This record gives sequence, C-alpha cells and structure tokens, in this order.
Amino acid sequence: MDLRAVDASCRMGLAERIWSRTPAETLSLELGAAAQALAHAHLAALAAHRQAFGALEKVVQVAERRGIPVVLLKFGALVAAGHTAPGSRDARDLDVLVPAPMAQGLQDGLLARGMRPLTKRAPPHHLPGLRNELGEAVEVHRYIPGLYVDEREVEAPDLLHGGWTEVLAAGGGNIHVPVPEVLAAHAIVHGLIQHRDTPLDYSLARMLSDLSDLGLSGGALDSENLANWFGSSISENDIAAIVGLIRTLTRGGLPEPGSAELTLLRHVVASSCDPEYQDRLRIRRIMTVVRSGQFARVVRDLRLDGNAALGRPARAGHTPGSALSRFARLARALFTEARVALQPAARRAPARKIPAEE
Repeated sequence: MDLRAVDASCRMGLAERIWSRTPAETLSLELGAAAQALAHAHLAALAAHRQAFGALEKVVQVAERRGIPVVLLKFGALVAAGHTAPGSRDARDLDVLVPAPMAQGLQDGLLARGMRPLTKRAPPHHLPGLRNELGEAVEVHRYIPGLYVDEREVEAPDLLHGGWTEVLAAGGGNIHVPVPEVLAAHAIVHGLIQHRDTPLDYSLARMLSDLSDLGLSGGALDSENLANWFGSSISENDIAAIVGLIRTLTRGGLPEPGSAELTLLRHVVASSCDPEYQDRLRIRRIMTVVRSGQFARVVRDLRLDGNAALGRPARAGHTPGSALSRFARLARALFTEARVALQPAARRAPARKIPAEE
C-alpha cells in the first residue's frame, strides 16, 4: 500500500476501519512502521467508544428516573445495534433524540450528574452539548433536521410510535435504536446536507462506510424508500449515485468515466484530502450566508439603530440595539470562516504524521 493511501485513510476517517478489518500482521508486513498510524486511529476509536457508552450509562439512569424515552442516533445507534464494531469508527459524542418537551428534563438530569455545557448557544434542533471531566459527551436532540414525515421534520414520537425503532435490551426499556432505514436516511442527510460545506466534521467516506454497514450496498435496504424521508432536498438520482458508488467500491472497482458515481467519489476524496477544495467549500458557505439576505437585513437594522441613537424616528416594532448584537454574531462567524479559508496552507494545522518506513 502506498504511504499516501495511509495518509488519505487517516484524513478520511477510514484508518480505524482498515485496522479493525485487516490482520495486524498483514498491515505490518505491507506498511512497516506506517501501520502505527492505523493502530493509533483504532485505539482512539476504542477510547471514543468507551466515552460514548460511559455517557450512555448516565443517559439510561436519567431516562429511568424521569420516564423519558430515548432514541439513539448515529454512532451510538450503529454500535449499540451491532451494525458497526467497536473501534472501527471514531465519534465525538453520543447523540440522543427525545420528545421535545422532555429534552430539557434529560439535560437537567445530566447536568446534575456532573456534565457541563460546552457552549451557551446551540442550533434549534438540539440543546448545548454536554461533557464531563472524563470526556464523556452527550448531545440532546429535539428533532432530526432534514428528515421529514408528513411535511415536518422528524421528532422522537414519529419514530417511537411509527414502528421505526427497536428497544435496546440493555437500556432498561427506555432506550431505543432506529431501524436501519432511518439510520441510513439520517447518515445521508447528515453528510450531504448538514455538513455539505464542512465535510471534515463528518467525512463523506465515513458516511459511505456507515451506509455499507447498514446493508445499503447488499440490498438489505430498499433504496427507493429512502427518498421518502428527504422531501425535495435529496433526489432519487443522488441516492442512486450513493448506492452505485458503494457497490462499485465494495467489488474493488472504480466508477465509469463521466458517471455520477465518479463525481461523488471525487467530492468524497477532495473534501477530506485537498486543502484548496476545502477552502472553496468554506468560501461557498460564507457566500451562502451573505446571499441569504441575513447580512443585508442586519445592516439595514444597524442603520435604524443609528438613527434612533441620533434621536431620529425609529421604525415601528424595531428594538434599538438588537441589530448590533446580531451583526456582532454574524461578523464573528464570517471572520472565523474567512480566516480559516484564507490562511496559507503552510500555517494550517498539520495532518497526522505517517512514520517513514524503516
């Protein structure tokens, strides 16, 4: 194996998967000292597994005490349901979905068990992430953005009462895991929509691996049914390209020139391994914010705030000072993205070093 392939596997989040599925003797023989990079990734994934399931123990305790039904998502569900082997996939935290009115109750129970919020604010679909001194982290979700049922985004009751979950035997009756179809749909929307412009947060190669573990390539899942979860955000052609690419790679082949599968494969690799491509994705994210109208609205309200400060009449219903805080948040977000995107490649955080072969 070319050492560049080892480096790419580390960047794409596949190193731990390779180590888990290949005898150590074989990797050492083929890679020499470079095999250590795969071993280190595997050990890090095992540590992440222990932390996530340490967090799950606390979730189980709170759920039992307060009668809260909990649905595991993403990494936690994949491992708990036996789709993915421990140590073959890394993760940052344990994601759980609960009925929206009960989300704060679960959050409060975890805070009482020593967890602390990582941030003051969070997106609408989940509460601020929590972590304790052991590194055990939890994110409590109110709904799943990008997945739809009856033209609204999926909430816990939709899965619990719609026959889309199974009870986890070790969870005391309160912990549930989604069926493979739901997990596959969530993986696709998480990779292609939520992290479209920030693929380093969820490698698209990891998305393909998760989908393969769920049986999408072997026909265990009906790919046509997956389109029903996405509304208009992801087309049947997109799903067909994903399925076709997974099947082609599973056979050890490469997509045909000019095919949608080849375009997807190039995006998968470049989004993890090409710094210039990553920069373009970041810049696209910045421009999306600017073009959305949010920037123009904040500037307009800033002008109205200035008029109010000078004693000029304010627009009816406008609260002076509100735009300034919004502008500060928006400017800070744009500056952070631009600084990373425009930073010279030589000054960026280095990738994991691969030991030279002795």
